[in-house]
Amino acid sequence: MISASAAVKRHRTAKPAWETNLPEFDPSWRVTSLSKTLYYFRSEVDESTCRKIASEFLIKNDRNPDRVKAAPDFAFIQIAALANLFERNLLSDSEVLSLHARITKLFDDYSIKPKRVVEVVKRTVQDNVHDLAAKFAADIDAELDTIWESPKTEFDVKTFLVKHEVSAPIAKALVDYYKPIQLELNDVLAKKDDQLVEAYQHKPKRAITSFRDAVDAVIAGCSNAVTLAKHTRAPRKRKAKPAGVVAAKVRYMRDLPELKLKSEPAEKVVGASEVWCYNHKYRKLTRYVAQDGMTLTWKGTTLQNWCPEQSGGHTIRKPGEFISAAIAMTKRPLAKAFNAIRGAVSKPTGRVSDDVLLFKVFQ
Repeated sequence: MISASAAVKRHRTAKPAWETNLPEFDPSWRVTSLSKTLYYFRSEVDESTCRKIASEFLIKNDRNPDRVKAAPDFAFIQIAALANLFERNLLSDSEVLSLHARITKLFDDYSIKPKRVVEVVKRTVQDNVHDLAAKFAADIDAELDTIWESPKTEFDVKTFLVKHEVSAPIAKALVDYYKPIQLELNDVLAKKDDQLVEAYQHKPKRAITSFRDAVDAVIAGCSNAVTLAKHTRAPRKRKAKPAGVVAAKVRYMRDLPELKLKSEPAEKVVGASEVWCYNHKYRKLTRYVAQDGMTLTWKGTTLQNWCPEQSGGHTIRKPGEFISAAIAMTKRPLAKAFNAIRGAVSKPTGRVSDDVLLFKVFQ
């Protein structure tokens, strides 16, 4: 009886069943032997084994088998059979060349072509501005060339900008384009640069002055368009905050068990036209009415946008009776009952505290 380690060693060194039953290869009958070997691999060796044998041979020859995963089984069977004969040194030189030719054809027919990555160049806003500025500059240059040849020719820059609806960013780009030309012409007329003076000597000073004035007019017109766009630009509209965010810091009495009252939520006041507040500590009922064209809102713990003339407060002598009757009242009956209270009307402050209950809110 053999030991366990010896059994494992024997198992590791044992050849697979298909390899032990390989047909004999007779060099004197090469064609017949090749045919028998191919037939044996086709009929007796399973497809996964053939792919494994062929893949190992491809890796040894610096080929990536993953690139030919889509190849059919018969292609791998042929290469596996020939690769096995090659490993056993049973192939002639011509047969080795045939094996490599089959491998080349396999990759030519079934190789997965790497996807071509097309880099998309994203254009920026500045690129678009630059292109449009270059287009308009070409049209303006054509007008300036006419003035260069005929100094008496006139060019209305403002009309050109309005006609072509030139935006402020493009007008600013045109200013940057013509500034160097303006500086060059000023240096010529001031004779600051001998080389520039020599370059322009074929033109009379009057023609150069007229051309410089035309360039000045282009720059001035474009600069005015930029300035006008800044002044006429509509102010940015602020994004309205949610009512819950506006009323987040408001401190008020949530309920009053003594009078069986529950406060309206503070966020409900945002956008309302009228709100009634009851100060339990001083027994004061205050009415806040929004200004014309506005709605009530909060700033911290203070009510905003209420009208001082229409708003006011009264001290309630018998809160239990008045509040109990006012709970079911709508806007007009409540205002009528409020105005019927005797006594001076106090001026409200708009501030709310822990003693103040939001009694009624009307939209």
